[in-house]
Amino acid sequence: PSSGPMSAPLAVLLVEDDPTAQSIALSMLRHLGIEADVASDGAQGVRVAAERVYDLILMDIQMPVMDGVEALRAIRSASGGDQPRIVAVTEHAQPGLEARMVGIGFDGVAPKPFTIPVLQQAVRPLPKEAPAEAPAPSSDEGIEQLLHDIRAHVRGLLGEDDEAFVADLVETFADSTRKALHLLDPIVEERDFDALARMAHAIKGSAANVGLATLADAWGYIEEAAREADTTVFAEPLAAVLAQTRLAIGLMSVEA
Repeated sequence: PSSGPMSAPLAVLLVEDDPTAQSIALSMLRHLGIEADVASDGAQGVRVAAERVYDLILMDIQMPVMDGVEALRAIRSASGGDQPRIVAVTEHAQPGLEARMVGIGFDGVAPKPFTIPVLQQAVRPLPKEAPAEAPAPSSDEGIEQLLHDIRAHVRGLLGEDDEAFVADLVETFADSTRKALHLLDPIVEERDFDALARMAHAIKGSAANVGLATLADAWGYIEEAAREADTTVFAEPLAAVLAQTRLAIGLMSVEA
């Protein structure tokens, strides 16, 4: 079943650097009757939050320019008596994470990839309908099935088919991934482990957000190897995941 809109409008700010995650979150918030503002990094989030009073800020933790914890502290120190609810957004759900985030000053944690129930939880305690049943995870049976997987993923996220959203999601993922891969040559030439880890983290998140679990796992391996400064990552592992990623983008261009 589809989730209906919330019974009261919210002033919401989404602070998220990944375009695919932005697209998903904004679409699901619209299904809840919420038109959110967007900031693409922590520093921009601090500036936007200073210009308007928000009820809720969804704050990604790991971002360029200024991370979510720094942005949280800046917003908290600048706000007056009425503090916004600020919910930490993270892909790295771990035991005790929510308690640590609340200890830092967040009001809760919202795991990615987003779902309607997760966002409904984030906007509590405002009146809302009961959350939809948790969708079964989409299957990733091979890259040739990626559009099937994306459609199933969107159906699970929104509770209904939405071909326009699928097309927008495919285009956003393909465009952002192409832009990231254009930066790869100097990273490989310079054996820049930090830059490779950041790129892998970004593509992993985008792939997970469109339901491509196998591709997300592959980039997760690259990220972990780069953070460990494993020199072998620049050889066969990177070549394999690049072939898989380029095949996915190529199929999207043909079939979308």
